[in-house]
Amino acid sequence: MNLKNLFRGLLSLALLGASGLRAAEGPDGPQGELSLPWGAFEKLLRLDQDDVLLTWDEFQRLLKQTGVTETPAHEVRDGKVSLSREEFKKLLDRMRAPAGEGARAFLTKAAYTGRVTRKGATVTARLRLQILSDGPSYAPLRVPLFQGGVAFEDILMDGRPALVESDGGQTYVTVPKPGEHEIQAVFSLPAALDKEPYRLDVAIPETPITQVDLWLGAPNLDARVSGASGVETLPSEGGTRVRASLPLTTRLSIVWNAVEPEQAKGPAKVYAAPHTVLSVQDDAVRSTARIDLDVLQNTINNLSLQLPEGYTLLDVTGDAVGEWKQRGADNRTLFIPFEYARKGKFSVTVRVERAFKDKGGVVPFDGFQVLGAVRESGDLLIEKTTNGEVKIVDTAGLVRLDPREVPGPLSALGQNTFLDAFKYVRPPFRLGLDIQRHEEIAVVSSVIDTANAVTLLLKDGKCVTHLTLSVKNTAKQFLEVRLPAGAEVWSAFVEGRPVKPSKAANGATLIPLNRSRIEGQNLAAFDVEVMYFRNAGAGGPGGRQALTLPNVDLKISQLVWSVYLPTERDYVYFGGTVDKEVQAGGLKPLEQVLRGNRRVLRGLADSAASFQSLGKVSRSSSDYASRKEMARQSKVYQFRSDFDESQNISEDLYAQQVERELNFFSDVNRQQVAGASAPEAGTLPIRLKVPNAGQIFRFSKLLVQENEPVALNAWNLHRAVVSLLKLGVVLLLLGGLYRLGRTALRRRADIAKVWATWNTWVDLHPAALGWTRTDFGRAALLFTAGAGLVVMGSWPFLGLLRFFGVIAVLGAGVLGFLALAKAGKSR
Repeated sequence: MNLKNLFRGLLSLALLGASGLRAAEGPDGPQGELSLPWGAFEKLLRLDQDDVLLTWDEFQRLLKQTGVTETPAHEVRDGKVSLSREEFKKLLDRMRAPAGEGARAFLTKAAYTGRVTRKGATVTARLRLQILSDGPSYAPLRVPLFQGGVAFEDILMDGRPALVESDGGQTYVTVPKPGEHEIQAVFSLPAALDKEPYRLDVAIPETPITQVDLWLGAPNLDARVSGASGVETLPSEGGTRVRASLPLTTRLSIVWNAVEPEQAKGPAKVYAAPHTVLSVQDDAVRSTARIDLDVLQNTINNLSLQLPEGYTLLDVTGDAVGEWKQRGADNRTLFIPFEYARKGKFSVTVRVERAFKDKGGVVPFDGFQVLGAVRESGDLLIEKTTNGEVKIVDTAGLVRLDPREVPGPLSALGQNTFLDAFKYVRPPFRLGLDIQRHEEIAVVSSVIDTANAVTLLLKDGKCVTHLTLSVKNTAKQFLEVRLPAGAEVWSAFVEGRPVKPSKAANGATLIPLNRSRIEGQNLAAFDVEVMYFRNAGAGGPGGRQALTLPNVDLKISQLVWSVYLPTERDYVYFGGTVDKEVQAGGLKPLEQVLRGNRRVLRGLADSAASFQSLGKVSRSSSDYASRKEMARQSKVYQFRSDFDESQNISEDLYAQQVERELNFFSDVNRQQVAGASAPEAGTLPIRLKVPNAGQIFRFSKLLVQENEPVALNAWNLHRAVVSLLKLGVVLLLLGGLYRLGRTALRRRADIAKVWATWNTWVDLHPAALGWTRTDFGRAALLFTAGAGLVVMGSWPFLGLLRFFGVIAVLGAGVLGFLALAKAGKSR
């Protein structure tokens, strides 16, 4: 065999061995490794060679194993790395394992013996310890033993005093050399001996084999060792010997008590205090009784109760409660054995129920009674979880408690609607409950918090509507939507994901719903979006444009509807079942038309483009808040509507509506990618060009009932017709002025008389009215008349007067200027 190949194989084995040494104390322990003694490894490396050839992988493994930061001098020959003997030796020296590395401690067995008396417990622990070391040298190793709370009398290792130290509440022993050792620790600790059951509990080191052999200082005891599969109790020297074997554990816990009461102490005295809750439910009366017991003078091994008559036992719980049984001819006696003799204060909880008829009736209750008790007194709380009516008709032996006087243990058992509370000094007592059940009324389980609708009506009558519903759903599988006649669904989304609607037998569109998630104490709403198309008709020169929203089978708390109308028409009146914004109410639209003020919003296509790049975002998304903020900065938001306070349109709801409008524009303006195999989520079957301008009106409605019609009637005229009507009004006014002028010329004598009367008044009152004959006075009168006409022009249907008022004001200004010029020349 080639010597170099042999050396290379030995080196690989050595690297694996060194790697095992360094990982010996890792968290996973040693795993499948090959190790060699360090001295034997050095002897194997003393080969008569001037240089060492390694593959590149072997060279990299060697560098990694040594941990060097600088690559040693080497040469590459025929794809192999060549190291000088000196350089290779330096690398091997860097691999020398430090002293003590690889030493491991194993506690293999523990035996605990001792005595427990009323003064406490003295325990001797004998631990078998094995120390394994793989290195050529060994450093003393610290081994953890016991935690704090243990008072040591002595700790020996191999029969000699051990080196012991305490660190962080943990006791350590230092092992000077590897191999097998025996540690003997003698310690004392207190035991809970004030009342039965007695207890002894101590933290111990974990060992595969753990044996317990303790002497308890009382005869005839029943002992239990936590975790032990079998416990042996034997009489021994006036006491009881307990022996057990434990699995892997970190605690030694022993509980014991006397098997039989001590005859010398006499019979036990039992004092009982039942705390009973009587809960009236839809189909039954259920009772939970927590019976507080105080056993004095001696111990008891069992307890007997008398159950309420006519009630079925459900459960019995409590500390050390054994397998209970019902006895007697009517099974009213409950026998409860205990796992060990009981003394002192403890509790037992009993649950019973009694079903009643559908229509209810009088249900009696005579309580729980502890048989053989020296004294028994308790209290009773009545509650209900049903919508039925409960009347208390019999309270024999009971005294009513004020709600403020209900004891804490009793109120802690109650969880539902409080009806009444009583107490009793001694049994028996009798309680009667008259229960009358009423027919239940179904409550709303699913609801739509807000509905945001946006409708775009084009000049040729094509109408697209986008409806967003914020749904809270607990039970419904589908949302039933009744679309307007001739409508065609373009898209449907639930929580931002496209869904496929279906059609019901009655023709309604069914949209699958999700269940709302529970967030805290509330249901989380999710969005349902529907976009549909219908042809509403182009209309003639004027008339009524009827717009409707779909009917849904859920209640809607609040609806906001934005309608974008074509600019080619003027809208003079809005009717229907919705509430209008201030600008659309009553005769306001007609007034605005007569004044020439139109609610035209421009730049719709530009606003749609800014939102189109964001794509579709559900209302639960974290990006939704930023979209609402973008909506607040848009032109659409600035062109806002004014609503009456009764419509309860908050700033946030208005911003949400504007966001829905912009989202709608981006949806209808988004074009499907040409040549794509499938439509992109959120795209429409066709592209609808968003007009760059439209007349915007917004409407709202509160508390929309299931399938309640939501309609809007928009009375309108074509702009050409409006222009002709305005021209006709102007011609009529001019004709009227012409007739007035001709009439005035015919009646110049009457005008002269009026003028003469005015001059007479001025002559009679020159101090008060003489100024009217001056140039400044005439200008002031003309200005006053013009201002009055301007004010009157702001009234409905009197907009033309404003034109004449402005002319009068301008004329007054000219007269005033001429008067000033004339006064300047006279000076």
